[in-house]
Amino acid sequence: MTKSNFTSAKCRAASVAVIAVVIVLVAFVSSCIQSLHPIYTDETLTFEKALLGAWTSTAGDKPNTWEFAEAGENSYSLVITESDGKTGKFIAHLAKVGEVMFLDLYPEKLETDSAGFYGWHFLSVHTFAVVERIDEDEFAIRNIIIDWVKEYLKANPTAIAHEWVGDFPVFTASPEELQEFHMNHLATEGAFSGPLEFVRKQG
Repeated sequence: MTKSNFTSAKCRAASVAVIAVVIVLVAFVSSCIQSLHPIYTDETLTFEKALLGAWTSTAGDKPNTWEFAEAGENSYSLVITESDGKTGKFIAHLAKVGEVMFLDLYPEKLETDSAGFYGWHFLSVHTFAVVERIDEDEFAIRNIIIDWVKEYLKANPTAIAHEWVGDFPVFTASPEELQEFHMNHLATEGAFSGPLEFVRKQG
């Protein structure tokens, strides 16, 4: 291996290592895939006032609460509170691509007392879901299933730009490519989860 190739290989390995250090997970991570880039563009951003407020998931006996607040033009702040009281804070955006709406989540800056150089190695990522519906009393989302993505990318490694971090693929594609990939597989059997449903929290 030449010196330049060795240096390039070290840089690629370092990049993947940084990605592996921290991938911020939300409660439904088992059916989410992470991405370095958002799924929205400036042209596709939209805002739905009906999403504002607190919502409770209807799945299982330990529901989570998602609370959306307005956070500037075409953006939301989102606090997810799990059943054990743990919370996560996100910046959320809605993207409208044709007749399909996507929800993009990105974690707020991680609060840490660690040294600056150490903290610099933590990398946040985007996750997203297809919005099934948003109305006054309920909303629902569907996620692309990570196990399906794994098998699809093993069989079609050039289908979309990505890197493998251990056993997990991380999308590195552009927003437009992410939109196209998801749109192309909305009707693919086994590609998406069933709806994760929320009802508006009372009181």
